[in-house]
Amino acid sequence: MNDNAKQIAASAAGRRFIAQMKFYNAADFKRLRQFLHSSYYDLILMEHPVERRLLDLKTTQKLHGRLKVAEIEKADEYAIDLIMESERRGARLRMSMVVSEHYPHQILHYSLLPLDDSRRTGAAMRQPTPILDRLNINAELTTRILTGFIRDSITKAGMSRAVIGLSGGIDSALSAYLCARALGSENVLALRMPYETSSPESLADAELVIEDLGLPHLTVPITELVDPLINCFPDMSNLRRGNIMARMRMIALYDQSMAWGGLVMGTSNKTEFLLGYSTIYGDSGVALHPIADLYKYQVRQLARHLGVPPAILNKPPSADLWVGQTDEDELGFTYDAADQVLFLLVDERYTVAEVAAEGFDRDFVDGIWERVKANHYKRTMPNVAKISKRSIGHDFLYLRDYTGRAGRV
Repeated sequence: MNDNAKQIAASAAGRRFIAQMKFYNAADFKRLRQFLHSSYYDLILMEHPVERRLLDLKTTQKLHGRLKVAEIEKADEYAIDLIMESERRGARLRMSMVVSEHYPHQILHYSLLPLDDSRRTGAAMRQPTPILDRLNINAELTTRILTGFIRDSITKAGMSRAVIGLSGGIDSALSAYLCARALGSENVLALRMPYETSSPESLADAELVIEDLGLPHLTVPITELVDPLINCFPDMSNLRRGNIMARMRMIALYDQSMAWGGLVMGTSNKTEFLLGYSTIYGDSGVALHPIADLYKYQVRQLARHLGVPPAILNKPPSADLWVGQTDEDELGFTYDAADQVLFLLVDERYTVAEVAAEGFDRDFVDGIWERVKANHYKRTMPNVAKISKRSIGHDFLYLRDYTGRAGRV
């Protein structure tokens, strides 16, 4: 341990403790200040190198009480773990600090998390405060926005009809209900595209939607269409098989798009898109994405509002790509857990560290954010190598519907 760490550790033991921190830009200072104001425990005296700003320590003590050091748990060369006690609440916390090698009493980084006395060793993490209520939407307003989007987009394409794949799941059901409201049920063609291992319940649940909305419909089995390719590779994984099925279903949808004269509607939600839980040129290869800005939690909320049958609302989400497959088993976590973390990372622009500070497991948050970044390519058009003065996607940039129908100028 360096002299600075020894000095902090020696002076901290058994005493009330106020830490001093230095920040190198105003954004860092503002971010930490916001974090402190939203936290249960507040102990920092902060100093900015340009403008000195102090938290109102009297207010801090009034809200939370002061913290004192109960023991020194670990002291390495440049890191100290202290067990803190809140005088008012009686809670025990672990404060981990990384100290400066050169400047006395300057803490370069710190974290403060409640300590579970039943597991005094290892990383401590408080249970996250559920934030699903922050994802709640105005269902009626959202319905008006999404039906208006569908109607406007299809009209600008010079069409009045839509084609949609019905899997029997909540996402495709919600998309169908929105399309029927926007265009009229008679203008929405529903396709069921089962493989030989598809669940009979999925077909039955899709039938519930068809009957409830009065949709024209077709059933196009894909087993004989995909098996010739699958049989060429006896060791093919379930993932590869599932991708082939997803792409074959999109081929069938686009064929009926031409025959029916309607645009292919997407059924993917925001959670799936951010996590990359989609197949390029499969379920993501559609003309419109009506629900791709709704997290799974919000999909459930809107589906309840629109009267999607309870049998669909209450069953485990599944792409039905193989026997017993469920989305959450394949992903390794629940949609509710992912939705909360994604909402903070994407909509609220939290950093990974800030989400973890809310009580979410740091490894889980890291894993979610890595998935978002690793799958970004799925959410963008393919890159075009630039050679000319005006390259598509670089300088030749217009809105999707800037000419309306082909041939109009």
